[in-house]
Amino acid sequence: MQSFPTSDRPKISLRHPNMFAFMSTFITIAASVALAHHEHDQGRFRSAPILKRGNDASMSPIAKPGQWSKYDHLITAHALLAMITFWIAVPAAALVARFGRDTPGWIKYHRRLQGFWTVPATIAISILGLTAAGINGSIFKAGDVHHIVGIILLFLVLGQALGGYIAEKAPIRRRPDVNARPAIRILHPISGVVTALISWVQIRLGVNENGHHTRLLDVLNIVFVGGFLLVYAYGLAALVVERHAAGRSWFNSIFGLGRASASRPPQI
Repeated sequence: MQSFPTSDRPKISLRHPNMFAFMSTFITIAASVALAHHEHDQGRFRSAPILKRGNDASMSPIAKPGQWSKYDHLITAHALLAMITFWIAVPAAALVARFGRDTPGWIKYHRRLQGFWTVPATIAISILGLTAAGINGSIFKAGDVHHIVGIILLFLVLGQALGGYIAEKAPIRRRPDVNARPAIRILHPISGVVTALISWVQIRLGVNENGHHTRLLDVLNIVFVGGFLLVYAYGLAALVVERHAAGRSWFNSIFGLGRASASRPPQI
């Protein structure tokens, strides 16, 4: 059996991820609610721009000043849940998978974040969005880019969850000079990052479509998305340097995914 070199990098404890997730979620909810109330007080948080594109017979009445329409409530819940899910829960699960492999049992934290939050939340986000769209006419709008990307994102998240389950059950072969990890274990993290990128584009599309683009949203987007990309890129770079320090060539250190020398087996 091939031996795997040990790592000298600091081990990151995942003993309290629930507290971290709770605090991050609380901060984001507070900031998002503050933004929603600010938009409402300024009179800009209305459904009129979208209602104008529908059929007059199917339009819901625009709320009077100081009141929220049913559409306002639905689209606010839709947006807040999407931001919490794709700005916090998804990046947190990805970082657990990237940095937590030295922590025994890391996979259960990743699984819980995705299975108990991301998947149910994505389904709820889709239902809220479709219900809000139905107020203005047809639920399925072929010409709406945000609508189309949202449906694609829903199936990507469900497929990613299924792929994660299959990847966890797939056996790892330990013979030298052969693929140590099956293809599903290689594709799962790659497709996960791609799905996250699509979700961030989707949030931006939704904000622009409803005319709620503000500086606060830009700041939150930079903090959560930019911060995750920097930290995740650092984790990948550290892994490449670690492989090279173990005696592998730079080429194999970068492109050695799936081979017996690519990385240590995860501590499940």
